[in-house]
Amino acid sequence: MARKKVEFIEDWETQRPDLDSVLLGIRARLLAISARLGRDVHRLARTVGLSGSELRVLFALRRVGPPYELRPTDLFEALIVPSGTMTRQIDRLERMGMVGRTDDPDDRRGAIVRLTERGLHVADDTLTVAVRDSPVSDAIERLAPADKAALNRITIDLLRHLEELDEG
Repeated sequence: MARKKVEFIEDWETQRPDLDSVLLGIRARLLAISARLGRDVHRLARTVGLSGSELRVLFALRRVGPPYELRPTDLFEALIVPSGTMTRQIDRLERMGMVGRTDDPDDRRGAIVRLTERGLHVADDTLTVAVRDSPVSDAIERLAPADKAALNRITIDLLRHLEELDEG
């Protein structure tokens, strides 16, 4: 018989009473939310013939604003992927007409990756669907306005603290 997902915290409280069960619960729920967000991105990406990782590249370029360009190094650092993986994703997106490469005027050996018109439309269209019509967005919209605002503040603070730990 399947156990309810919330019962695993009770299991940990029994098996490891020395650990903070609230912290365990938060970590587990964040992992579950992350998995759902990942599935959501992959589902959206498949609708336009991309992988979730490739769609995230388009989103990263879109969010920086016109002229929608970044160096490959900026992309792989922002998306936390190895440089070889980023190169393959950019190559595929370039073959699909979603991005283009130009020489980096500040680095003779470097390149700049820029969204094409097609890539911009794909990024905008899929982002609109993600925000307006996805299970994760629907669940967030069910929160009371004050809870939604609190969740926003908490996630901002949590990411800031994680970034501070990375730097420190």
